[in-house]
Amino acid sequence: MRTANKATAQVRYGQFLKRLEERELLFSEIRPLRLSEFAEEYLRHVKSHKSSSWHSKQTNYIHSTILPFFGPNTLTTEITSRKIEQYAEWRRAKVKGTTVNKELACIRHMMKKAEEWGHLSTSPARKVKDLPDDGQIRERFLTPEEYKLLLSQAACNSSRPWTLPTERFGDLAEFIMLDCNTG
Repeated sequence: MRTANKATAQVRYGQFLKRLEERELLFSEIRPLRLSEFAEEYLRHVKSHKSSSWHSKQTNYIHSTILPFFGPNTLTTEITSRKIEQYAEWRRAKVKGTTVNKELACIRHMMKKAEEWGHLSTSPARKVKDLPDDGQIRERFLTPEEYKLLLSQAACNSSRPWTLPTERFGDLAEFIMLDCNTG
């Protein structure tokens, strides 16, 4: 129980037994679904609770990669952490790690909902780690022409002073000059 204190160990043991008992009760109430059926249920939930752009991204992830990999007839209870890791390895061979992480986030949310809705006892995706972020950092500098245009637009549109949390600038152009010259 990771403690030398007997009373603490007894409390933790009691909590462990309670969680174990709750988990056994959950096993009796599990209603596994085929992944294709669950995906449609999940997408209906996403459509009613999230933005349309989020729904379209989730739909794309599910129909283009997740269902083809796991198989539409796979039961929700047949999906394991190892199978999700294999999915990540399979996808990593084709796309960047950042894209795979977005798809893993979709799978995690699906499995969390499957657990909440009684289609899984515990989410196998909880143990799956994200891949390292391999996105490229873009560093861009203004050209002299862009700098002049930005300053002229700021001077034209700045009719009143504005404030940052710690500093007060007379106009926006002044702040832009400071920012561009100090990085």
